[in-house]
Amino acid sequence: MKQDTSQVGEPLAGKPLAGATRTSARPTHPASDTQRLRLYRPSINDAKLGRAMARCLSEAFSSGLWQKTPMPLGAVHEPHSAHGILSGLGPEAIALAAAPDPGNRVVGCVVGCVMQPSTIEGYHLGDYGAQPGDGLLAFIGITPSAQGKRFRQAGDGWLMAQKGAPSLARHLFCGWLAAPGLHDCPRLFIRTRPSIGAIRRLSEDYDFALCGEFETEFRGQRQTRLVYRRDNQRR
Repeated sequence: MKQDTSQVGEPLAGKPLAGATRTSARPTHPASDTQRLRLYRPSINDAKLGRAMARCLSEAFSSGLWQKTPMPLGAVHEPHSAHGILSGLGPEAIALAAAPDPGNRVVGCVVGCVMQPSTIEGYHLGDYGAQPGDGLLAFIGITPSAQGKRFRQAGDGWLMAQKGAPSLARHLFCGWLAAPGLHDCPRLFIRTRPSIGAIRRLSEDYDFALCGEFETEFRGQRQTRLVYRRDNQRR
């Protein structure tokens, strides 16, 4: 698995993002598309960029380690599909996308939300102190063409490919933590798998503490999930 392909949660059903529909398109992007990227904060009403993020998630979680359980694009009523994941984040979804051309293609994204009771229940976070109004980082997805790439900040939201610079996953992670919509969240949560070292390291680098683990059924398999939590340092 490429280090920057990082799943951190499971999907939930919920209200759809505007314009999210069933589709089976799985575009691929040449490596040249990932030399210069820009970070965007799409709104829940940005249907075009929402569809592009769904395609990004589907590509990211249908390659490498995820080939045995690929993520379909699906539809908003299918909770384990890319569109269902975005829909399940509800009306207070918070996202950050990395794209060479906004609205047409996205090569990396991080999605999460300010949690409601249904989110807490669906992600099994109640036993770990989660309350409505807390923040959840749900998924980071990076397409195969951008996995393993390193980027330096180039101003005005632009990233330029550069060896030895931070990973795209780190840029997305840090950018999501800085989202204005998280400012009033008392606590922030991340849920991930033991095998996803990149997210575990990022969580620890940014002062998230491992507060527990549990077993869950996922696509017919019994799997372990880790829960990370920190108090919101921006309040």
